[in-house]
Amino acid sequence: THVGIAHTRWATHGVPSPTNSHPHVSDPDNTFVVVHNGIITNFEALKNFLTKEGYAFYSDTDTEVIPKLAKYIYDKTTQPMTFPELVQQVMKQLNGAYALLFKSTKYPNELVACKLGSPLILGIKESPMMQKDPADVTIKDADILASKHHASIYGVEYFLASDAAAVVEHTKQVMVLEDRDVLHIKSTGDFEVWHPSATLVDGALLQENMQHVTRAIDTLQ
Repeated sequence: THVGIAHTRWATHGVPSPTNSHPHVSDPDNTFVVVHNGIITNFEALKNFLTKEGYAFYSDTDTEVIPKLAKYIYDKTTQPMTFPELVQQVMKQLNGAYALLFKSTKYPNELVACKLGSPLILGIKESPMMQKDPADVTIKDADILASKHHASIYGVEYFLASDAAAVVEHTKQVMVLEDRDVLHIKSTGDFEVWHPSATLVDGALLQENMQHVTRAIDTLQ
């Protein structure tokens, strides 16, 4: 699996400069790397907390708190967590609007994306091997094509963006992610979408678990 992440941005916090440019990282080892579209309204409180915990900040952006928060949670957690579970814990601490992409050396060859309030789509470009004549598609092929998850068998490229205009030159097959969705592209190249499911007792939140969900794949006109 090969992944590249970048972000063309205008400045929500700080002037446009190399220091304020994305991606932002958690530490000199780039343990967690993040690009962000949106605005984190409680970043100052998070920055103050993380500074007291020994984290150094170098930019003027709100985004820089996110990879550092991810590393803080990872380091403080005693039980193993999957990458999507870790990102969900980060999301719980963020206020504002965001579409986020995460990479980490702790989860090699994986990518996690999530969103709240800011748009995020997944473009899917199938390899030529998948673009068969319908008459040549076997039952096994049909099952694989329907699932859209078996990149390890045929090969596929994914494009994550805030707008369809960024992916239409590469593919017209897109999935629109919903608020609080967490997309996990695994080391095998397959992907899953997770969404929090709340358990309420007398109107109070008792527990929140991640549940696997299916999102429609649409064709751009």
